[in-house]
Amino acid sequence: MDMADLTTKQLAERFDVHITTVRLWLRNGLFPTAREQETPRGPVWLISEEDLLNFTTPPMGRPKKEKPAKIEEKQSTEPAPNAIKKSRNKKSSS
Repeated sequence: MDMADLTTKQLAERFDVHITTVRLWLRNGLFPTAREQETPRGPVWLISEEDLLNFTTPPMGRPKKEKPAKIEEKQSTEPAPNAIKKSRNKKSSS
């Protein structure tokens, strides 16, 4: 079965994403058989439909940050030993 090659624009339209997103997928190696072909107007990426058979779009956006583990410490009511209290200089009336 002969499968056609798609351009980045065609792929973007098929998955309803921006062409920049498709280029990002290409840079990340999500299409192993994709190849860049030189044309008179500049290089064009060609993605085989074979690469799309088991392709699922990656989740969009940034990954969520992991919450840091809680460290339970007793809260002291005493001020820190290195705490410096600022005092106000009062001018004496002469």
